[in-house]
Amino acid sequence: MNPEEEATTLSRPALDAFWLDRLRNEGLNTLLPNTPTPPPAFALCTQQLSDGLYFEAHESLEGIWGEAPYPLKLFYYALIKLSVGLLQLERHNGRAATTQLSVAVQYLAPFAPVFMGLKAASLVDQAENRLALLRGVRRVDWPAMDRLQRVAFTTDPKP
Repeated sequence: MNPEEEATTLSRPALDAFWLDRLRNEGLNTLLPNTPTPPPAFALCTQQLSDGLYFEAHESLEGIWGEAPYPLKLFYYALIKLSVGLLQLERHNGRAATTQLSVAVQYLAPFAPVFMGLKAASLVDQAENRLALLRGVRRVDWPAMDRLQRVAFTTDPKP
């Protein structure tokens, strides 16, 4: 049985880890030599994220994520985690924000610099900047966090 056939017997978290490991070791261009065309609903998701509608974006992204094949599923999962992390920041829940943003960075990094027109490297940088303000402090400076510019979900016209 080849590794992909063996992977079908894994739990979803183990399957995610399997594909994330493949992305890191083999590279995105090997596993997805042609960037897929974003589904029509993806434009709505990126608009919701840009508008700071993180809960709504999370819900919209779950619909796309559920139908996506691996390794594309990991890209949508990263965006779901990013949207939840940003929502937790708005709610001043530092622990949950740290957890969600950390997972988002881990899963989004293999899709940098640009994937499906979305500037993934920029999103990773913006999430890491917020994580730096959350980690290693006894008390989060929420007023300073609230003053940060909203995460920019910028797109590249050349997907």
